[in-house]
Amino acid sequence: MPPTGLAAVAASIGSGLRRAGERIAPEPAGLIRGLTIGDTDGLSRITIERFRRAGLSHLLAVSGSNVAIVLAGIAVVVARLRFHARVGAGVAALLLFVLVVGPDASVLRAAAMGGVGLMALATGRQAEPLHALGVALMTIILLRPQIVFSVGLHLSVAATAGIILWASRIERRVALPRLVGLPLAVTLSAQVGVLPLLIGVFGQASLVAPVTNLLAAAAVGPATVFGLIGALAGTAHPWLGGLALRLAEPFAAWILLVGRVGSAPSWAVLEVPHWTGAALAVPICAAAAWTLRGYGAPISLER
Repeated sequence: MPPTGLAAVAASIGSGLRRAGERIAPEPAGLIRGLTIGDTDGLSRITIERFRRAGLSHLLAVSGSNVAIVLAGIAVVVARLRFHARVGAGVAALLLFVLVVGPDASVLRAAAMGGVGLMALATGRQAEPLHALGVALMTIILLRPQIVFSVGLHLSVAATAGIILWASRIERRVALPRLVGLPLAVTLSAQVGVLPLLIGVFGQASLVAPVTNLLAAAAVGPATVFGLIGALAGTAHPWLGGLALRLAEPFAAWILLVGRVGSAPSWAVLEVPHWTGAALAVPICAAAAWTLRGYGAPISLER
């Protein structure tokens, strides 16, 4: 039975992106699909392994940045509508996005946090990021209890918590312009958050990840934005979608280059015993507890 309603729209967007990708080089097209909707079928095993060694694998999993881009885009489109209509459009966009990319753990976590933000906006309340993360986590576990065993969810939550707790503090302490300091702070805080899990589960830690993520950061946003535009335009005509993906192609090519060069050294990945992940978790959890002592300025979402 063919899909109907939002599911039909979601299927059309996914196929539109694939058709648009046929008009650019295969490898950048595959990466754009990965960045945009988490679809890695267009990437070779070699490329995926390079991204793993370079600490860039998280780019191939849909995250909060994708949700932020979707909500920002829909906000621009419906800016002239009444307030509650704008909130409703945001909710519909989130549901459609989840249908397009699939209900993976990181997708559900990001979408649930976006939903908490929209709920706070609709009720004129305040949303505090760490509380939003907790509510989102409880919600998706209640809806899908088996997801509590998902490594993807563990990594997504740990990275998000690290960014919430430490990114702003690291940025204030590095003597760098914001254009460089903020991506560096986000990269370092996320890497600290997930490091015990990466070691405990995989027995590996990427030594080049802070550098490769900093180098790739500026290209991820444009590649994702143009990828989403290409997906939407591709539903109308592959040529229109291909035009948008041509704009994304240079950014995707740069990220691929960073992954290729960053993964090349034999020392790019450090092999360590799995038990050291648990040992490393102790000081990191202690640092998180120390940070939480003074944590708390809420983010106002009042209209």
